[in-house]
Amino acid sequence: MTGVDFDLNTDDNLARSRTAAEQWLDQGFTWLSQICAVSIGVILLAIVLLLFYRSLPALQEFGLSFLTTTEWNPVTGRERYGVLPMLYGTLATSTIALLISIPLGVGSAIFLTENFLPRSLRTVLIFGVDLLAAIPSVVYGLWGIFVVIPFMKTVGLWLYLHFGAFPLLSTPPIGPGLLPAGIVLAIMILPIITALSREAFSSFTFGLSSG
Repeated sequence: MTGVDFDLNTDDNLARSRTAAEQWLDQGFTWLSQICAVSIGVILLAIVLLLFYRSLPALQEFGLSFLTTTEWNPVTGRERYGVLPMLYGTLATSTIALLISIPLGVGSAIFLTENFLPRSLRTVLIFGVDLLAAIPSVVYGLWGIFVVIPFMKTVGLWLYLHFGAFPLLSTPPIGPGLLPAGIVLAIMILPIITALSREAFSSFTFGLSSG
C-alpha cells in the first residue's frame, strides 16, 4: 500500500521538489514570452503610424489626388505627384504572383507531405525548398533582370510574330513589365508558401487527413 500511495502522489512530490529559483525562472520566461508577443503587434502598429505620419505632408499638399492621379512632375513650381501607377503595379504584380504561387505552393506541400516519394528523396526536396526560401529577394530580382526578362522578351517576340492576331499578344514585347515582375515575385514566394503549407499539413493527424 505504501508503494501504491507513493505512485499516486508522484506528481505532487515532483511539484514540491521545484525550488523557488526554478519557479521564478519559469515565471520570468512566461513574462518574457508575453512581452515578445505584444511587441510584435506594437512594432507593426508603430510602422503603420509612422508611414501615415510621414505621408501627411503629401496628403495635405495634394489631397487624395496623390492616390488617384497618374501625373508625376517634379519640376519646381509645377509639382504634381500621383502614385496611382505605383499602386496599380504593386497590386497587379502581387495578384499575378499569388495566382501562380498559391496553387503550386499548396500542391507541392501536399506532394511533399504525403507518401508519394521515398523518405530520403522527400527529405532532400524539403531541404531544397527551405534553402530556396532563405535566398535574399535581391538575388531573385537580379536573376529576373538578367534571365527572366530577356527570356520573356524572346518568347514574347515569337508569340507576337506568330499569334499577333490574338488580343493579348497583339503588341510587341518591351522587356520589363508586369508579367515578368509577377513571375519573379511568384518564384520568390513559392518556397515560403510551400514550406508554411507543408508545416501546416504535417500537423494533421492521420485521421484528419484520411477523413
